[in-house]
Amino acid sequence: MERKDILKKLKAFSERTIENGCTEAEALAAAKAMQGLQNKYNLTLTELDIELTEYVKGKISLGHKVKHPVWLSLFGLQTFCEVKIVSNGARITILGQQHKVDNAIYMIGLLQSAMEVEYSIYKRSADYDEQRSYYHSRSIRSSFMQGMAMRLSKRLLEMFEQNRREVVQPKTTDGVSLIVLADTALEEAYRKEWPRLGSAGSVNRARSSGAAAAGRSAANRVGLNSGVGGGRSMGLLT
Repeated sequence: MERKDILKKLKAFSERTIENGCTEAEALAAAKAMQGLQNKYNLTLTELDIELTEYVKGKISLGHKVKHPVWLSLFGLQTFCEVKIVSNGARITILGQQHKVDNAIYMIGLLQSAMEVEYSIYKRSADYDEQRSYYHSRSIRSSFMQGMAMRLSKRLLEMFEQNRREVVQPKTTDGVSLIVLADTALEEAYRKEWPRLGSAGSVNRARSSGAAAAGRSAANRVGLNSGVGGGRSMGLLT
């Protein structure tokens, strides 16, 4: 049998339970059949969840003609949420499992709001008044937002790496990490969807180093916590 056909059979057997309306004899027979398939083909049910994963695309806009500087945080965010993000101007497409796409969209909105709140606070500071003596207000905003967004991205990457170190990584029957298998499956889906996609453009250097430093400090004050109810990678801002 083809590998996916075997996995589908395992999935079907796994759903034949007493809770799903089967008799005890039927559930027992399904369990034995499932075990027989696993032994014969050296497969596990955990692999099934990866190989039969359905990916969806979510779309949002980060502005009209100019995209919001939150886009500079999206590399860390896509890694943390375990999705792939592609931008076309201000339009953003997010590829991944449904709950992870929903989580990424939610977090982008929260990060964007946090950046605007922190900038409004910075505008009322003495440091902002000092920067206005040397730079245009647009340059100050751009530098602050760039510093904050890139620091948020780095923090999300650090949290992701910490999660990976702390979580026990189950393996397939042939010793391959299931997390690596899931990462590879997402990468293959991404390359299939956008086979000719090039790399992102470079980021302009912040003109006001003081405003950029203030943005990084603001990013450090944002509370990033692992959420609940949506899987290991759910994220919330508090």
